[in-house]
Amino acid sequence: MGSEKSYLTLDIETVPVIRDSSVQEYLEDKEYEIAAHPVFSKVMVVGTKENGREPKIFCGENEKEVLNNFWEYCSNGYRKKFDRIVTFNGYKFDIPFLNVRTLANGIPMSSTVRLNTNIWRMRESNHFDCMLALAQVNKFAWVKLEVACKQLGIEVPEIKSRIRTEDLIKCYERGDWETIREYNKTDLNLTEKLYNKIGY
Repeated sequence: MGSEKSYLTLDIETVPVIRDSSVQEYLEDKEYEIAAHPVFSKVMVVGTKENGREPKIFCGENEKEVLNNFWEYCSNGYRKKFDRIVTFNGYKFDIPFLNVRTLANGIPMSSTVRLNTNIWRMRESNHFDCMLALAQVNKFAWVKLEVACKQLGIEVPEIKSRIRTEDLIKCYERGDWETIREYNKTDLNLTEKLYNKIGY
C-alpha cells in the first residue's frame, strides 16, 4: 500500500557510555535500559534509506560527526528528495533520542529537520511510525519489528535471530562495524517493506 509521499526510512543504533563510577552505582539501583536512555548512551549509527534505494549509513566512534553528517544529509534532502521520515518506534525512541544527543553535542537544533513527535498528528505529519500505526496509536500492544513482519508475510533475514540488540554493544566494543551496519540495514529494509504494506 504505502503512501504517495516520497520518504526516507530511518533507524538508529545506540551504545551505553558511562563516564563515572558513581553513575554506574546509581544505575545499578535503578532498572533503566541504559542503551535506550540518551543521558547514558550515545548514537553509534544513523541508518537511512530513500525510496527503494540502497541504505546510506552514518556510523563511527565520533558521535558529533555522525550526527552532523546525518543532519546535513537530511536537511539537504528534505522537501527535495523526500517529504516524510519513516520509522519503527520513532516517536518513542529514535527521534527523541536523536534530539537529545544532538543538543548534548552542542549542535544547534536550527541545523536539523524538525520531525513530528506528536502521536495524534501522525497522519498529516512528516513522520510516520509503523509501530504506532500497527498499534493504532494506543489501542493495541506494541510488537517487535521482526514479529510484525513475520505475521504480515514479510521475510525476516537470519541476522535478526542471530544478533540481538545487546550483541551490538559487543560488536561496538570490538570494532565490528560490518556486523553493526548489516544489522542496521536489515532493520531499514524491514521497516521500508512494512511501510509499503501498511503506510498511509
